[in-house]
Amino acid sequence: MPLLINRDGQATTFVRKSLKSSSYDEKWLQELLFARPELLATESNEREVIPICRELPLKGSNSTVFLDLFCVRDDGKPVLVECKLWRNPQARREVIGQILEYASLLQGLTFSDLEAIVRPKLSVDSRNPIFAVAQSLKPALVEKEFVDACHSYLVRGEFDLI
Repeated sequence: MPLLINRDGQATTFVRKSLKSSSYDEKWLQELLFARPELLATESNEREVIPICRELPLKGSNSTVFLDLFCVRDDGKPVLVECKLWRNPQARREVIGQILEYASLLQGLTFSDLEAIVRPKLSVDSRNPIFAVAQSLKPALVEKEFVDACHSYLVRGEFDLI
């Protein structure tokens, strides 16, 4: 039986669950990743992922699409996450097209533009809600540095796509 042994030496037994269960869907995965952003760690960037909101509406040319998770790193770099389960046939090809579409819709925006899109998704009463959420998890962040960096990443279209 598989075990997880944490740093303190405590063991947790894993119980096998069928992935065919309807309780494991993309919404479940989205909620899990939002609550446990450390699961989004990438080898190429050791900076933590800070979740900002779920289901961010982005206006495309023909319709509104929804980014599963909008996150940032503490250096202001936007992180775009699209959730697909392996059993979803779209997981193989369409997910790449989706995440690239989302990046193209955000590329070139100003930080103020991004705030206008994100603000309705947050229950934060702040003039800078994205920074307020990030700072609540990383208190040492400096607002001007964070905002300027995020703005530069947006203008250049430089995102982490997961």
